[in-house]
Amino acid sequence: VTTLQRAVERTRPHAVVVPYPGHRLVHTIKERVAAPVAFDMFLSAYDTVVEDRQLVRPGSILAEYRRRMDAHACSAADLVVLDSIAHGTLYESTGSQSANGLGAHLFAGNNGQDLSRRGLLRFDVASLGSDVVVHGATLRLHVSQANAQAVEVSMHRMITDWGVGSTDAPGGEGGGGPATPGSATWTHAFWDDTPWTNAGGDFADPATATSLVGGTGWYEWSGAGLVADIQTMLDGDAPDFGWILLGDESGPSTAKRFDSRLAELGLRPELMVEFSVVPAPPAIAMLAFARTGRRRRHGR
Repeated sequence: VTTLQRAVERTRPHAVVVPYPGHRLVHTIKERVAAPVAFDMFLSAYDTVVEDRQLVRPGSILAEYRRRMDAHACSAADLVVLDSIAHGTLYESTGSQSANGLGAHLFAGNNGQDLSRRGLLRFDVASLGSDVVVHGATLRLHVSQANAQAVEVSMHRMITDWGVGSTDAPGGEGGGGPATPGSATWTHAFWDDTPWTNAGGDFADPATATSLVGGTGWYEWSGAGLVADIQTMLDGDAPDFGWILLGDESGPSTAKRFDSRLAELGLRPELMVEFSVVPAPPAIAMLAFARTGRRRRHGR
């Protein structure tokens, strides 16, 4: 901490980026700099030990400690960068169902046979904490394979939960792989016992945000719709089932291949969220309010 404080005083930064795993440093830095602080969360402390490595039982004291560690770090930052926690592709097919929940890519648009592909993405929005007001949000995705023609790709909020399964598609992943139990497919939210209400996924309309996507490179989706989606998820007014990507489905060979959370480091999906935390009323003020309320009730 002393070294950090000296560095801050010497450089007087315009902004500070705290990388993973800097959960415990965010508050310390925020107290010592006047500049905005961005926290690149990369991985959730909770998901790492509870969901991924399964070292801690869900609902235990240690699991709750990890969840609060995430929320505490996020609450101190001015901007948080979230890594996706789940993804997949819905592959329209005339035969058996395909999936790709553990692949390095996801797709949006139509393949050469004019069959649609729709990408799924989910982030741990709840890790931002409670009593949060979202001011801005941007989804950043990297295209690693596509024709150069620019087409609109829209993101829509999912209204039905979906699974990942264990399919890791071979090759370029454009055809997917055989669906495994729990996979999201064109016909099922969880293969093969929970079908979608509508084949191709259940999602809100109109689109949350739309971006013009051409050849390889980075693309962004932002705007009031994305802010509203995240805010409703945090407020509990809508479930956090992530988003679906819809490309140009008007003809063949329009598909774009995006890199997933299992792609090369530095090319993975990012959800950047600017927000503020509504401070809780001081305990003394709450006590005074309670006493006032009691006096009023007794005086009736």
